[in-house]
Amino acid sequence: MEDSEDNVARRGSVEASIGALAAASKLSPRLRTVNISDLTNEICSESYENGFDVSNLEAIVNLVTVKSELDQTSVATLIKHLFPAGSVPNSVVLTIVGCLGQGQLKPTPSAQALLVRWLSNVYSCMVEPSMLSKVYGVLFGLLDMISLRAALCHLLALITRRRSGVSLKADAEWRTRLVVIQNANLGQVQQHSYSNGFKIKRHMHVKNVPSVVPRVHTLRAFESSVTLEEVDSMEDLIDGLEKIEPPSQLASVVGDSLLHKYLLLKPKEATTNRLELWLARCFDEILEEASYEENKSGAFEKELLEALLVYAKINKTLLPVIEDFLRNLLRERGGTSHIPILLSLLTFLRPQDFGETPAMLRDPGALERLVDFYTVLLRRWTVIRSHDPTSSIVDERIIRELSRHVSTLHVSALASSAAESSVLRYYEQLPSLFRSWDSSSGQAPLLILPPPQTVYLLGFSFALDNLSRICAILATYKVAFEEGIKASVRFPSETTARFNGYLMDFCNLLWRSRAFTTADTNSAGCLCPEALVASLRTYVAAVDPEYSISAMFGLPHNALICALSLKVLQESEDEAAASGMPELARHVGPASQRTLAALTKEGGLTISWKEYRVQVLQWLGRNGIGGIMELMFVTMKDLMK
Repeated sequence: MEDSEDNVARRGSVEASIGALAAASKLSPRLRTVNISDLTNEICSESYENGFDVSNLEAIVNLVTVKSELDQTSVATLIKHLFPAGSVPNSVVLTIVGCLGQGQLKPTPSAQALLVRWLSNVYSCMVEPSMLSKVYGVLFGLLDMISLRAALCHLLALITRRRSGVSLKADAEWRTRLVVIQNANLGQVQQHSYSNGFKIKRHMHVKNVPSVVPRVHTLRAFESSVTLEEVDSMEDLIDGLEKIEPPSQLASVVGDSLLHKYLLLKPKEATTNRLELWLARCFDEILEEASYEENKSGAFEKELLEALLVYAKINKTLLPVIEDFLRNLLRERGGTSHIPILLSLLTFLRPQDFGETPAMLRDPGALERLVDFYTVLLRRWTVIRSHDPTSSIVDERIIRELSRHVSTLHVSALASSAAESSVLRYYEQLPSLFRSWDSSSGQAPLLILPPPQTVYLLGFSFALDNLSRICAILATYKVAFEEGIKASVRFPSETTARFNGYLMDFCNLLWRSRAFTTADTNSAGCLCPEALVASLRTYVAAVDPEYSISAMFGLPHNALICALSLKVLQESEDEAAASGMPELARHVGPASQRTLAALTKEGGLTISWKEYRVQVLQWLGRNGIGGIMELMFVTMKDLMK
């Protein structure tokens, strides 16, 4: 939060300085009240440290592309410090092109030359480099200006990809600083140019700093061909598909979605073979201990894993060579420090048998991430199953092994309340999978119940939303059981008895005021030992004889719901008072069957115990907490009517 506030304050200060400089540029030196040199130094210092965002970049460009009262030294300094923090928009490019040439309102020839050279330097980070191709005629017509000729020839050579153009010596220090700023603001750089997947992923790297994944670069390009670097949109890809010259390193497909789209449209078996050979070589280097030590604390490994994740997200699967590498990474070297990336990659594994969880993933700090990983894995397997319900790839045995493996993990993770939401997401996803099983054969569909410990721990959650979600999950299972029974499906008696126990215990807790009882058929008393229940009963009676432990988890008295239940009753009383009962006696505190009956006798609201609780359920449902209502309405016979 502090960093964010500092950034806002810093940007505000720079914008104020730019505004002051723009105002001063219209005044002669004798009329100014500010020091131009100080303002210029402040603006350039900020640009050198953090670069200019789009608004500030446009403001400075608008300032230096017109004739003004600024001295040439200040103008040149501003141009030399135009470090874009993100992509350079078309508006900036066109503004600079429009200021070139001769005219009273044009900047000086030396300033124009610096601006053309700046366009060459930032060509690789423009939002749409092809924009310069559209103004090629304008630029070519300016070649008669001696002051611009050298810089223009270099820029035109970049546009046309000719090698005969004049090559200007690059400012190594300026380019190095631009790389640092661009990489620090990489998210902003990619915001316009990469998010739609129809532009190559542009990286700027300093010389002699190696990159694991080769960048998309076409060395053998012709004037009649189109390179992927020139593709800026879906239309460009479609129009130039037959003329596109493939990049020199096809292994770049691992980290670039545009190249991947191109190869999907023009597939070649040789491409896959080349990619697998290149990956095998990279994996061998990572798995060698000596190579890993030279790897700058795993930077090499991290970049490769991130690239593989991009490839997997597009391809929705992993190549066999990648699966072998991940298996060796976990078994032979004991894992990696990049656990989040690794878990994201593992979610793309094909359905397979489960073995022992690697030691690196059994760390308590990784439990919540591991629970999320299994949820995403289950979701992907559900998609595979839904595409082909008759496929044996995702069979019942594998899903049961997964759930058995995960259930133990869930119980461990629930030692921390922070993991409750992650565990619930898994069981919210599971019904989507068993719906894809065909029950027309009379065989029991895939119904995998959460273990009792998980159900009851979530039932006593400190978060009302989590209580509602576990109730909604049980309601979904109840509907699935009923649909199976209607289809004459026979469920295992053990499964049916255990699930009926869940339903009975939750109804006893929330509706029937019979918490922790084991007298009802199949009820397990929420697995609470009888000795503990007796101690709680004694304690509650000592605090207030009017209360009982069996009723303290019902809707009116439940710690998570009691305030909302009281609000429902008060709203009903307000409505009654507004409809002609101004002297209505008011209920005080949590309601019970006894207090509601007494309220009626005292001239208060007339409402039955059942009617009141139904109103509470409906109010919760209208306000986004509908899980409890769903469970009660599909379980309690008197509510089904």
